This record gives sequence, structure tokens and C-alpha cells, in this order.
Amino acid sequence: MRRVSYRIAFPAEPPNDLPPRVASFLASTEAWAERTRPSPRRINLRPYVEELRILPDSLEMDLIVTPGGTARPDELLRLLGLGDLLASGAVLERTKLELRDEKVAGG
Repeated sequence: MRRVSYRIAFPAEPPNDLPPRVASFLASTEAWAERTRPSPRRINLRPYVEELRILPDSLEMDLIVTPGGTARPDELLRLLGLGDLLASGAVLERTKLELRDEKVAGG
């Protein structure tokens, strides 16, 4: 995989303070999350987030996938203060999956 996109619907309107939170996240170079598996560690999610879009009824996330890892959408939602969406039953759907081009140059 090279890139994956997700969408999560808001149960009502997006929170009023979401646009500045998203802008702040996108302007930053670091956004740390704690992972417990397979072993406890901190990971900087920011390099893996290509784009965040706030729509009238949802949030869209474009995440970069590398051989070294990727951001998890639930981690990103928690960092944006939206972790309760999943707990309240909001559906997180994968909307796009882009695979790496397997062609070899010159081949």
C-alpha cells in the first residue's frame, strides 16, 4: 500500500473548534501517539498524514503508508479530540486504497 483514505461521519455538525485543531495539526511537524503493541513506544503520526478535510457531515483523512509504518485513524481521531466518535458508534470507513506501482523502472 502507498496511501489509504478514511471517512468518519459526524452525528451532528462538526465541533466549532475543529477547524483550528485540524489547522494546528497540519501546521505541526510532530504529533505523538502512544502505542502499546507490539511493544510500548511513541510514534510521530504527523509524517504519515497527508491531508485532513472537514466536510459538513464528516472528516476525511488521507494517510501515507510506508514500509516503516503509518498512522492509525483512531489515533488521529484521539489527537484531534474526536476519540469519542468511535465510542459512540460512528462508523469509520475506508474510502480509498492506493497500491504502490509494482513496475520496475526499465523493466
